Amino acid sequence: MPFTLTTTDRLPPLARDERFLEGALLVRSRSGLHPTERALLERLPTLPRAVSRVLVAGNRTGVLPAAIHHLFPRTEVLAHVFDTHHRAIILRTLAGSGAEAGIACVAAADIPRETPFDAAVLQLSRHAMPTELVIDLLEQVHEGLADGGVCLIGFEGDAEWLRAQLKTIFGKTSVTVEDDITVACAIRVRPLPKPRNFSASFEVSLPGVAPFTLQTRPGVFAHRRPDLGGLSLAEVAAREVVTGDRVLDIGCGCGMVGIALARAVPGLHVTFLDSHARAVACAAANAAANGLADPAFECSDTGTRRTGFTLAVGNPPYFGDYAIAELFIRTACDALVPGGRCLIVAKQTDWHIEFMTRLFGQAEPIRRRDYTVVRSIK
Repeated sequence: MPFTLTTTDRLPPLARDERFLEGALLVRSRSGLHPTERALLERLPTLPRAVSRVLVAGNRTGVLPAAIHHLFPRTEVLAHVFDTHHRAIILRTLAGSGAEAGIACVAAADIPRETPFDAAVLQLSRHAMPTELVIDLLEQVHEGLADGGVCLIGFEGDAEWLRAQLKTIFGKTSVTVEDDITVACAIRVRPLPKPRNFSASFEVSLPGVAPFTLQTRPGVFAHRRPDLGGLSLAEVAAREVVTGDRVLDIGCGCGMVGIALARAVPGLHVTFLDSHARAVACAAANAAANGLADPAFECSDTGTRRTGFTLAVGNPPYFGDYAIAELFIRTACDALVPGGRCLIVAKQTDWHIEFMTRLFGQAEPIRRRDYTVVRSIK
């Protein structure tokens, strides 16, 4: 019987079964694994047999860490992700496949480096990830390896671009390309003389509020420049907020909206909520740099258990068929006190207005720039 991993509750024909490692591994998923993940699975046996500690980064299903631990049962495996949503998916895969033992999964702003890794498996896509984040991950993985440590990389994107990056970071690297997927094997020889710093700062200005500076990092919303939707939300909310408000900044990103409100009106207590660990870390650093009094921070992909808020603000992403927008709005409704206000910004707001009307009983659209802020009262 093959070792079986499942990433879905569905059964065939609503799910897809794929076999790997000459039939020794069966993976059941909704529509099949990503090509980079399939390519890495087939090459896992090329890892050195003596590895005792392996890092997996960029994988969002849990299949790679589980397969590594199956092939190398005495090996300690650490899966790193940035987002708690992806961590939850990985943990479900491990639990559903009986593969939890010997595997840890962390959602963290950076790859842990306390103890060096003997090997690393890195799944990357330059199509789905910002270029700076890809390079940042390559350098972080390199620095997390012990000298002589092996890095196996699956990459969707320009093979020559990856080859050039790996030459700069690792030195000599073997690279193969099959069906537009690049697989590379690199060995750490020595520490990087000067790791690159991709953090950036930008200035934020609201009417009647002294300009302030925020710092961001790759992968954080928004990196290098203020998001205009977030600015529109902050400008509308700044007219709404009053001294003593308890503000919940949902999907806070780098913390721009919550910090702007705290600078606009003294005496606020702001809680910053995001599922992305690096975003929460940036928001915390920016809140400290801008002198916020007693802010709170929460990294969660399921909302918050905190209540007692009088104002909730959110700038939900557009992907996910409104599932994330619904989570933002439901989180606001659950966390607000009666009479608390909810402000949600979007470009196209027909769905938001309809859903917020059903949930709150009313919804008022407020135009700002090229966006609409939808306001409801609990």
